[in-house]
Amino acid sequence: MSSIVSDVRHLIYFSIMIWMKKPGKERGEAFSYHQHSQFKTMAIFLSILLIIEGVLFHFLVQMWSELAAWILSAINIYGLFYLMALYKSAKYLPHLVVDNRIFIRCGYQNRIEVPLNNVVVIQKAKEISMGEKIPKDMHYAVIICDSPQYEIVLKEPIETKGLFGRTIPKRSVVFRCDNPEALLLKLNQGIQHANGG
Repeated sequence: MSSIVSDVRHLIYFSIMIWMKKPGKERGEAFSYHQHSQFKTMAIFLSILLIIEGVLFHFLVQMWSELAAWILSAINIYGLFYLMALYKSAKYLPHLVVDNRIFIRCGYQNRIEVPLNNVVVIQKAKEISMGEKIPKDMHYAVIICDSPQYEIVLKEPIETKGLFGRTIPKRSVVFRCDNPEALLLKLNQGIQHANGG
C-alpha cells in the first residue's frame, strides 16, 4: 500500500509540481540518459494516442453509460499524467556516481544502487528484441523501445523491490547513458579505487 501511495505522490510531483523547477545539483557526479533515448518520442506518441482514444471511446461508451464514460476518461487523464511524470523524472533523476556507488535509474519507477566493489565487469549489453523476455535476475533500466548500451555484471546479487513490494535478487544491471564514455571512465576509476587498486 505504501508503494502505491509513493507512486501517486511521485506522479503528482513529476507531472505537475516540477515544471517550473530547474534540475538541481545532486551530490555526486550525474550522467543523463534521457537526451538520446526514446523517452520524449514515446511520451509524445502515446499522449497523442491516449487523447484520440480517450475522446473516441468517451463518446462511444457514453451511449451505453455516462458513468463508465467518465471513469474511462479519468483513467486516460491519469495515463497522460503518468507519461508526463515519466518523461520529466528521466530528466530530473540522472544516473549518479556517489563515493563508491552508482545509482542507475530509469525515471522515478526504476532505481538500483550498485556498490562498485560488487562489480565483476562492465560489458556491452546484448540487444533484447521487443517480444523477447527479460531474465528475472536482470535489472533492466531502459524503456522498452530503447536499446541498452551496457551491462554491469555483479559478484553478489542485489535485492530490488518489484511490484507490490516483492524483493527480487538481481545479478546484472542493464542501462543506457547519453555520455557512455565519461560514465565508463568514472566507473572504472571507482571500481579500481573500491577494490584497493
